[in-house]
Amino acid sequence: MAARAVWCPMLFVLHATGIRAQVHLYPKFAEPKINPQAQRQWIHAPSPDVYPRGLTRFSGNRGGCDPVQLKNYSLSGLGDVWWPQYPALNVPPADLEACIRTIQNLNMTVVDISNYVPGDTDVCDGSAPASNGVCEYRLPQTTYNTLQSELGDRWGGMDNGEQDGRYCAYAGQMGKASGSPHMQQYFNFMRHFQRLTDDLGSKMMALNSLYYPYYFAKTGLYTNLAAETAQGLPNANAFYAFLRGAAKAFASLIWGNVSIYNRWGFKKCTSANVCSRDGTSLSLMKRLMYQQLIMGVSIFGFEGDLTDGHWNNLPIGTMQMHANTWSTQRAGKETQPCVHLATVAIVLDFSAGWQPPRHLYTSASKVYRVWGNNLPYTTSDHYTHGIFDTLYPDYADSSYFHNESGFSTATPFGDIADVLLTDSPLWLLQRYSVLLVAGATSRSGALRQEMADVSLAHSRCRGLQLLPCTHIYRACKREHTCIHCIAHSPTSMITLPCFHHRLARPICLSHTLFAVCLSPAVLMRAAVVRLQTMCVVPKRCNVQTVAMADGVGQVLSAYVSAGGVAVVDSTTLTALSPVDGVLGLTVAPGASTTMAAGAVVQCSDGTTLHEVGGATVVRVVPSPEAAPHMTTSCSTVTDVGGNTPVVVVRQVPGSSGALVVLATSGVTHTRAVPLPVVSVDDQRLPVPYPLLAHVRHTLTSVLNSHARVLSAGNNRLSAISCRRAPPTTTSTTEVTYTMVLSNPTFDESPFRVTSSVGEIVSITESALDQSEKSVFPGYLPGVVENATLGKSTNTTIAGADVRVFDIVVQENASVVDPIPPVAPP
Repeated sequence: MAARAVWCPMLFVLHATGIRAQVHLYPKFAEPKINPQAQRQWIHAPSPDVYPRGLTRFSGNRGGCDPVQLKNYSLSGLGDVWWPQYPALNVPPADLEACIRTIQNLNMTVVDISNYVPGDTDVCDGSAPASNGVCEYRLPQTTYNTLQSELGDRWGGMDNGEQDGRYCAYAGQMGKASGSPHMQQYFNFMRHFQRLTDDLGSKMMALNSLYYPYYFAKTGLYTNLAAETAQGLPNANAFYAFLRGAAKAFASLIWGNVSIYNRWGFKKCTSANVCSRDGTSLSLMKRLMYQQLIMGVSIFGFEGDLTDGHWNNLPIGTMQMHANTWSTQRAGKETQPCVHLATVAIVLDFSAGWQPPRHLYTSASKVYRVWGNNLPYTTSDHYTHGIFDTLYPDYADSSYFHNESGFSTATPFGDIADVLLTDSPLWLLQRYSVLLVAGATSRSGALRQEMADVSLAHSRCRGLQLLPCTHIYRACKREHTCIHCIAHSPTSMITLPCFHHRLARPICLSHTLFAVCLSPAVLMRAAVVRLQTMCVVPKRCNVQTVAMADGVGQVLSAYVSAGGVAVVDSTTLTALSPVDGVLGLTVAPGASTTMAAGAVVQCSDGTTLHEVGGATVVRVVPSPEAAPHMTTSCSTVTDVGGNTPVVVVRQVPGSSGALVVLATSGVTHTRAVPLPVVSVDDQRLPVPYPLLAHVRHTLTSVLNSHARVLSAGNNRLSAISCRRAPPTTTSTTEVTYTMVLSNPTFDESPFRVTSSVGEIVSITESALDQSEKSVFPGYLPGVVENATLGKSTNTTIAGADVRVFDIVVQENASVVDPIPPVAPP
């Protein structure tokens, strides 16, 4: 079935920001083995020989190691990945070796060996109280050695399963956790999970239930990152934005999973046409599955209830079997993997510990919190919430509505965002067309002076002088060497990257932070030993390896100068102004004004907006070099004393690069609703500090101009797309995109596929199995099971439906700018 298509040319169009529209696309799969982090890690992502890029392997067996059952599973079409629990390892060595031989003979893989829960009983031998249920299982070294030596990459690791969510129950018990600074919260979090990884042998896979995969991936111990979607858990669009960013930053793969549970029960199917009303609906399961497949997950599997126990498929198993066939057939026809379109990076402060305003682990009255519910949202956290709500409207509804609202939301700009933190290197940031920076360095910056007076217990190691942070910049500048910081906590030592003194200034990040100046003669190799004899000999620094944690302004300046578009809020620019600002722009101290509620804002594209809430407006000051290139994009028109700029743009001559500065925090400083905010099922969560109208308008303009590639032409629908680069041996500009289009509503909705980057040549729909639609009850949530869904046609998509289109586009080289796939340093 064909779909209506149109090309919407955007070349030379000036939007609210006044920047010429252009989209930068990174065309290659983020291969872990060429990520420089992979060279520094003990654990590596599985090779393409085990998980071919562009092909998803499916997991459909969570039982024990029964050779007969495994063989039947291998013949079922459900998959070839075994996803067991720890009792499968509690067998005599000879039985484990026989199990491994079966896995090898069937060309299977073993992933995410699960059921470790910290704080539970440590009796894991099958007796009471665990009785082969959850416990504090400790992987024996001999078992680890057997799995690693015999299976290698075919063994993905042990399970860190939903423990970031469960951490919320432990965080308040961790000494001075409540109310402590954000970086201390980070150390508390990592201390908790160091025990988990130690118990499980330190080769890990993550199945997250909150938005913390970045911190796990940073340890270098994770082969794959995933989220348990549906269930009682947060929005899947934002979930995978965090997962994709973490995987790209730290050389991991991502995998996919959809739960059969929700807050009110679980899905149980009794025949090919009947399932329970409880649990995740089949329609949501299918939509989430295809969305995850199109972003290139290495593994996918439903949580359970695939067969009747005799390898006869139930409806969930039928959906997975057909998806497995569909994925395999598509991968077999293509020479290049279809790369998910991620044109936007949301950049959060490293210590933010951000999580959605409500989730499974919050109470009704304890919402808008971070770091395991210990700290209330700051202004930057409310702005982050506003960014996500712009990209994924009503994402905070997830799991709180009986009609499943919020699990998978509409995507007005496409599902195009990844999430990174402020330690991200420039080479990674330059793979995105747009950066949305929210409150970077605001929390870490408060620690600088507090940490500056740290005394040194040990001052020398092999003749190298260890210096306090107050002296390190001056000393290293004099020596023309690199800066290397070591943060030491009671349970771990964290080594931060090496920074050249001309590109970054040291920032103290823990209560015992040291920096080392090294002469050029010893910049050869790295070694870190115990604190009593601490030596650090890092590799020679390179501009491409500068990380944002110690040089946010410099990295953002370099990113924009190279053609990127970055949007920063006043909180970020204020924090950076005492150093160097960004691209010659700083905030004038003590020069803020108040924009009253009801203010009228006029933008350069002619849009007039009325602000409901008030805000503090800072004065952005350009350097003499920057002044000719700074313009006002939006300003108030009702303030006494004349117009006040609320959005300014610093453009880079001769390129599409631009720095968009919000002269506010992004959100109102007056409350929109009374406090405290209380969460109620089947009701939208009140927003106390919403996005300012001109901020939402600015974000929308930037995303439309520089990030959106394909559109479904209907902001009520959800679209996620990937791009398959043309062969390098041809000069054609015809490029194939694949779009998964889904309808999160229960009404028939019109759609029209549009392209922002060139003329659409053809659209072909991929045939999907539709058998789940005949299941009643079970296909829809019980509260809407009798809804009239309408039809899917050339111009409409039925309610709760999902469709896949291959779209050939004649790309316009003046609009789309493929980023050269240069290997990072």
